[in-house]
Amino acid sequence: MLENHDIERAVRGGVISTETARALRNRAALSRGVPAADEERLHGGITLADVMTSIGLWLVFSVAVAFTVSNSPIAAGLLAPFCWGLAEYFTRRRQQPIASMLLFVFFLLLTLMAGLAIGMIVAGIDQRGAALPARPNAMAPLTAMITAAVGVMACSGWWLRFRLPIAYAAAVITFVNLLVHIARIIWPYVDAGIVGVVLLMVGLCLFLLAMWWDMSDVRRETRRSDVAFWLHAAAGFQIAGASYRLLFGVQGAPEGWDRLYSFTPQAASASLIPLAGLLLIIFCWIALIVDRRSLIMSALAFLVQMQFLDGLSASFLPATLVLVGIMIVILAIFWSRLRTIMLVPLPLAIRAQLPRDAVSFSKDRPVY
Repeated sequence: MLENHDIERAVRGGVISTETARALRNRAALSRGVPAADEERLHGGITLADVMTSIGLWLVFSVAVAFTVSNSPIAAGLLAPFCWGLAEYFTRRRQQPIASMLLFVFFLLLTLMAGLAIGMIVAGIDQRGAALPARPNAMAPLTAMITAAVGVMACSGWWLRFRLPIAYAAAVITFVNLLVHIARIIWPYVDAGIVGVVLLMVGLCLFLLAMWWDMSDVRRETRRSDVAFWLHAAAGFQIAGASYRLLFGVQGAPEGWDRLYSFTPQAASASLIPLAGLLLIIFCWIALIVDRRSLIMSALAFLVQMQFLDGLSASFLPATLVLVGIMIVILAIFWSRLRTIMLVPLPLAIRAQLPRDAVSFSKDRPVY
């Protein structure tokens, strides 16, 4: 099955013309009855060979990582080059999406563990005799900063070499973590409310960056839209998490930077549930406008695991989950129609920067 990136390479290689490529894309979109951008597909077909390879890699590296980390976390970095070497074959040559993602996850995990061990040594902690703290907020700012810096280098190197979209998003997230931990060192005493606002601003910045990538490929035919997919997923989870924690508070009433490691909002009373529902509707409206299901699905992932549901009686919980499920199904069925309605009142200058809702096109792909 041909993917958009296969057609793009065929055009660049002179195998087919731009007009033929456009006709192929239009034919595929017309056969499905929806514009290609609306499907929000990730490039790269998943095959049984890819699944089999991924299972083998997972079995090998999961055991190797567990054994290495349990004995010497700093030695975990010695396994990272093996992930890189295998990626030269499975990512650059075979272009297997699942195996590529799995290799990156293991590579990042190994480098982060090595960075954590180095950070503990630099911070004056003997990593051979000290176990990791029971609570993450016990981690020293310098240790966290060094770990984040190692993560930035690892993700950036992987993106520059293999152009894996999730690696770019991970590089951005680790870079944000690096800045936050630098701020922890410079301003050690900050109000927890300010930290909550900072986390919300981080989510909004991730969303704006995702939109920048989206606007460079409004038909979602290149790797740039894949980068935007992962950035939207990260932004949705971060914005939803920060918003609900700011509204409902956080369990344990953390002080200062401890709020960074407080992921669970307080149980909300039934009177606050409509407010949570309103926020969810706003997320749906934004997701429809920008045509990104990844944005709303990551927000829903946080919403489902929120403990405010635990504050309701057992009879309310199933009803809430059913309502959320019905809403998701309705969105899945009427996504294109609802999006067309939402786009009508927007100014033309804004609509021009968003994914097109037309099924077929007669002009070249607009890339700004």
